[in-house]
Amino acid sequence: MAKRKTKKTKASTVIRSHTEKTAPTGLEYIFHHVFFPPKRPQKDDRTIQSVRVLLQEVLDALTSFQEISQGDHQKLNQCAEMVHQQLVCQSRDGGIDSERVYEALSYLADRQ
Repeated sequence: MAKRKTKKTKASTVIRSHTEKTAPTGLEYIFHHVFFPPKRPQKDDRTIQSVRVLLQEVLDALTSFQEISQGDHQKLNQCAEMVHQQLVCQSRDGGIDSERVYEALSYLADRQ
């Protein structure tokens, strides 16, 4: 059986470099909420930083997938834009900034 060479993709580089910058709790949060949901009974382990890390990883993954996939990217672009707007609309304390929401809605309306 021939050994398969693993090509280093931008996605793996992005994930690796971003993971190295984040605290282990950020990475644990991603694993627990994307791959391995916490056991029941669940407790609220959400922090502002962990949610931002998760959203940024989703955005990075969408962007990387767009770069390596073929075909129409309209739906991927829409998903990436929604995640980006969610990040932009969050205030530093984790709440929703009403001015940023208004700006995001105006931006989306102008694109129609």
